[in-house]
Amino acid sequence: MDFTMNKLRSLVSKWQSLIDAHVDIRRKMREVMVSQAQSCDLKVHGDYSEDVGVKMERPADKLIAEETEVIGV
Repeated sequence: MDFTMNKLRSLVSKWQSLIDAHVDIRRKMREVMVSQAQSCDLKVHGDYSEDVGVKMERPADKLIAEETEVIGV
């Protein structure tokens, strides 16, 4: 199947325009997301610092207990 030079050029042009359109859409989506993220004010409701600390202590205590059993202290 042979293509003429004009047909090949039109195919390349078509694919190039599709790629350009995809890049433009992604760029616009990124701009919208960045502007929304910059204008947003994140607020934390409540004090989670103590809760996170407790959740971190529990696994650490278990690891320390296992370590002392292996060592034999």
